[in-house]
Amino acid sequence: MSKNEHQPAAWQRFREHVDAHRISRGYQTAYDFQARWRFASSFSAVEATGYSPTGDTVEGYFALLKILLACTAREQLASLLGTDYKKLSIVDPGLAARTRKHLYGDGSTKFAEALRKPEMSGAYRHLVPYWKGEEDDVQKLVFTIRHGVAHGALTPSGLALKGSETNKRLLLDLADAVLADSDELFTAWVDEETDRRTGTPTP
Repeated sequence: MSKNEHQPAAWQRFREHVDAHRISRGYQTAYDFQARWRFASSFSAVEATGYSPTGDTVEGYFALLKILLACTAREQLASLLGTDYKKLSIVDPGLAARTRKHLYGDGSTKFAEALRKPEMSGAYRHLVPYWKGEEDDVQKLVFTIRHGVAHGALTPSGLALKGSETNKRLLLDLADAVLADSDELFTAWVDEETDRRTGTPTP
C-alpha cells in the first residue's frame, strides 16, 4: 500500500504547504484529524478468536465499529474547523430514504425497537423528524448509532443484523458518507488555510 492510500484528498497538498512555509506549530489538530480519518478509512475487518470472519457477529461489529471510528474523525474535524460536530450536517436524501425504509420501516423493526430502549430514548426523540422524512441529515442517525455502540446499547444482535446484508451495507454506507463529507470539508479548510498563508486564492 502506498503512503498516500487512504489519506484525505488534500493531505499531500497540506503537507507541502507546511513544508514550504516551514510551519512547525499550530496544526496538531489537522494531524489528529488525518490520523483518525486514515484509520477509519483503512479499517477493513474485525478478527476474533473463535468467531467466523464472515459471521454475522463479526461483520455486524465491523460495520458498527466503522461508524464509531468515522465519528471520531468527524469530531476532530469539527475541532479543526472551530465548531461543534453537532453544528455540522450531512444532508443525503437518497441515503436517508434507504435508512428509513430498511432500518426503521413502520417503526416495528428491531432496529427501531433498539433505539427506543430507555438508555436511548433521548436520542430516539431527537430522530423523530428524521424518521418522519421531515429532514435528511444522516449525521444525526450516525451519531445516535455511535452513542448506542459506545455505551453498549446497540449490538449486532440487538439491531437484527443477522443475515441482513442490506442493513449491514447501510451501516457501512453511513460510515462512508461521514468520511466522504469530512474529506470534502477538510479540503475546503486546506484551501482557505493556504490562501490565508500565501495570499493567493486556490484555483
